Amino acid sequence: MDKELLGIAAITLSPLLYMLGGYHWKWMRRFLLPAVLGAILLLTGAIWWEVLIFAIAQAITFTLPYGERTPYWLKALVGCSFALPSLILGLTIWQAAIPIIFITTFILSNYKKTAKEFPWKICEGITGFLIGIIVARLM
Repeated sequence: MDKELLGIAAITLSPLLYMLGGYHWKWMRRFLLPAVLGAILLLTGAIWWEVLIFAIAQAITFTLPYGERTPYWLKALVGCSFALPSLILGLTIWQAAIPIIFITTFILSNYKKTAKEFPWKICEGITGFLIGIIVARLM
């Protein structure tokens, strides 16, 4: 299949499923998103066992806690973990960017002075977008 079109699909579907998973349908983020990205990677000709490890690791990563009851040090670690599943596929600068951007957008969405202008859905959308970019870049 056309890798460019599959890259567009990864970059488009990733923020949508990530945000829907933060709404009410947790399964969309935790399980459907890794499966969809895994299917996209398989269609590009990626090695099946690497894709399987990626999808399982991503599903595990998406179940890590970063809610209101989670301490901030653990939230930061969760943000750093978002790039880990993709390391089996290769390296890109976006893997280094996602923890920094996630933690920054997380703080902006939780800080009283910026939370109104920077709601949580923006943090989720940007995080999902970056995950899609990582996959598209490593195809």
